[in-house]
Formats: sequence, structure tokens, C-alpha cells
Amino acid sequence: MKIPEFIIFTKKERAIILALSFIMILIYGSNIFMKPRMMNQDTHTSLSEIVQLSAHSDADKEQAISQAEAVLNTVAQKKSEREARYSKKKWEKPVIKLTEFDPNTIDSLQWISLGVHRYSVSKILNYRSKGGRFRKCKDLFKIYNIDTSYISTLLPYCNIDNNKIPSKKSYVKEKDNPTKNKKKQWEKPVVELTNFDPNTADSLLWISLGIHRYSVSKILNYRAKGGEFRKCEDLYRIYNIDSNSISTILPYCTIDTSLLSAKKSYNQNYKKKARQIVDINTADTTALKSLYGVGPYLSGAIIEYRNSLGGFHSLSQLNEIYAFEPEILIDNKGYIICSDSVAKININTADVITLKSHKYIDYRVANIIVNYREQHGPYKNISDVKKTILINDSIYMKILPYLSLE
Repeated sequence: MKIPEFIIFTKKERAIILALSFIMILIYGSNIFMKPRMMNQDTHTSLSEIVQLSAHSDADKEQAISQAEAVLNTVAQKKSEREARYSKKKWEKPVIKLTEFDPNTIDSLQWISLGVHRYSVSKILNYRSKGGRFRKCKDLFKIYNIDTSYISTLLPYCNIDNNKIPSKKSYVKEKDNPTKNKKKQWEKPVVELTNFDPNTADSLLWISLGIHRYSVSKILNYRAKGGEFRKCEDLYRIYNIDSNSISTILPYCTIDTSLLSAKKSYNQNYKKKARQIVDINTADTTALKSLYGVGPYLSGAIIEYRNSLGGFHSLSQLNEIYAFEPEILIDNKGYIICSDSVAKININTADVITLKSHKYIDYRVANIIVNYREQHGPYKNISDVKKTILINDSIYMKILPYLSLE
């Protein structure tokens, strides 16, 4: 039979177990042998001690009783003093005297003497402090949470002096004049289409032309920062302006060119130097700034626009960038080139998020391209995107260079 491992001990462990067993045996044996001796020890009291205890026992008892009574009296006295000090004064029920009263003039003590509860008295006084008046005795029932049964008992003693009540407000005048205290509504201004100069017209003139106040504030803010309208079409550049309203007033727009500041010639700000040919699809900001008319802001705008498109396929796309002047292309003719290296999107695999990340494709166009593919299968020709509802010829020609089937 194999001995389990948990009962196998080493030599050191066996020595410890034996020592502990020996100690336990000694303790147990000592209890057995010592207990009878302790139990056999008898306590003997001598006769003289018994006589002495009996002699003094009565006197000791009387002394102990007197001391205990003194302590109890002291405790009882302190307890009574403490109760008298901290005892809450009990509310004494007032004597009720039913006498004649005016609910608009009597004070709180008189209300309590009539038997009205303190809570109801506070409600009545609060009502009066806010200008409330009792015009007839039955108005007491209107007080919130008042004891109506007891008020019925007091009604025969109620007497209101009408001479002390202020006259009731007449609402006849307000009926005759319904516009009084009525919030004035915004009146739509009368639109008068007249000739105007967008660089000098004030806010009232803009509003009379039918331009919304929000758009007027944008125009005035643009002018306050030094902006000028050099041609009437520049009004379309104002952020979030209603293009329909601008189209309506555009025939009445006249610009006094004599009031415009002299336009800076950007060529004067650059020193003539040997230029190098710049590819707008690969150039960095340093290379772009070497061109005439391209500064730090415009070079950064070109790169940002290039990234949103995935590359330029034509130099004419530079004119789509805000603040890019057509003269820049003329003055840098021969030094700006556009390599045919644009990033294309596979319309058979791209999802909506990938498509709408392109500058020329919004969410609606991206969504309809994907939906058409899911309903009719993969596109066989890129021109199949024109079969959708939203993509017309102008949108198709704009996005065509950036689409592929692979």
C-alpha cells in the first residue's frame, strides 16, 4: 500500500511534532495532579473572627445604607435640575374668544384668539403681505390648506370695512386698447429695390433691399475689417449669404470705383529672380512661394485644396481656390505645370465615407453611387454613373478624372 504524500514528514518535522506532543502531555498532566490539591484546601474561620463580624455587621449595614441614600438623593436632584433646564416649554392652548373681526386688519394674536391654527394664520398674513385683500368673508376659503370647517364657524363674526379696500382694477381700458402690454412683433420691412453701392450702403438700406439681418451683419463685418467689393459678384463670397436675394438685387448694384483703394500689385512685392518650373501636384510650400503672387497663405491653400482633390488634373482648377487671382497664372506662364498624377477612387469597391471625402462629391452623390451599385451590380463603364438621378453632365465632367473601375 502506497503511503500518501501529505502524511510523509521530514526528520525535522517529526522532531517538532514530538516536541509539541511532549509539551501538551506535560500541561495536561499538571492540570490533573494540581486540581485535587486546590480543591482540598479548606478555608477555616476562627471563632473570634465570627464574633467580631457579628458585632460590627449592624453598624456597617446602617452606614452603607446611609451612604447609598445620599448618593441616590444627589443623583435624583441633578436629574431634576437637568430636566427643569432642558425641558421644552409646552404650548399653552389659547383661550378662544369669538368676537367680531375684519380679516384685512387683524393681527396674528387676534387670529389665534379666534381659534385659527398658527399655520393657517401664517398663510393669511403672507397673502395680505403680497397685496391680497378679502373683499367678502367667503374669500377666506380660498386660503390654501385652511380648515374650512372652522372658517364656517367664524363667518358670522366676520365684518369687512369696504372703505379700507383699494378699488378694484378695471379691465375695460385694456379691452379697448388690446395692443397695450402686448409684445411687439417683428414687422417685415417693405422691400424697395433701388440702386445701391455695396461698399457704402448702411444696414437700413440693406434691409430695405430684402437682405436678412444676419447677412447684413456679415457684410458690415466684412467691410469693417477692410474688405471691399470690387465687382458686384463679390457679394456671393460672403459666408452663408442667401444667393437668391443677391441675384435679385444684383441688377441694381453700382460700384463707385473712385472710392476703392488702389489695388496692390503683387509683382512689386517680389524681387525678380531666376524661377524654376513648379509642378503643382508635387511642389511643397517653398517651391510654390517662388512663384510670383504666391505667398505663405496662398501656398498653404493650394496644398490643402490639392489634398482634398487627390491632385490637380488641370491648371484651371487653381481658380477655384479663394483669393487665387487669374493674373497669377498669366505672370507665371511657362513656370507652372500640372502632371497627370491624381488619386482615383474605385467606384466598384469604395464606400460612402471614401467617396464623400472627395472635394467634388458630397454625401448625396456618394450615397446614390453606392446604392446604384448595390441594386444593379458593379459598374461596367464609368459613364454608368450618369444613369443615377443626381449626377448630371456638369457633375460627371467634374468628377470623371477621379473615378476608376479598378
